[in-house]
Amino acid sequence: METVFIYIFGVLSGATAITDLVPTAKIFPVLAPQDTAGDFIVFNVSRESVLTKNGLSDYRVGIYGYLTDGLEAVRMADIIEGVLSADRKFKLGSAEIEYQDSMQKCELKLILTFKN
Repeated sequence: METVFIYIFGVLSGATAITDLVPTAKIFPVLAPQDTAGDFIVFNVSRESVLTKNGLSDYRVGIYGYLTDGLEAVRMADIIEGVLSADRKFKLGSAEIEYQDSMQKCELKLILTFKN
C-alpha cells in the first residue's frame, strides 16, 4: 500500500495547478498536523481484501481539501478531478463540498478508485 501512497502524493504534488493553490508542504497522507493553518489537502488509501478475477480489488482513495474560501474549494475540486482523470489509473466515484463550522473551512471530498 505504501507505493500507492507515494504514487498519489507524487501526482498531487507534481501538478502545478494544485500546488499553485496549496503548496506541497501542505499535502498530507492520512492526517494533517493539528496546528495546520491555511488551506491544505489530506488523502488516504484503503483496500478491502477481495479477490477478483483480475487479482486483488482496487484501492479506494479519499482526497479531502480544506479551504477557507468556498469558490476556491470548488475550483480545487475541479482541478484535482482534472489532474487525476488525466491519469488512467483513477476513476472518480463521488465529489462533495460542504462547510465545516468546527474548522471554519469548506471541505471538499473526492472519492476515487485507483487501479494499481
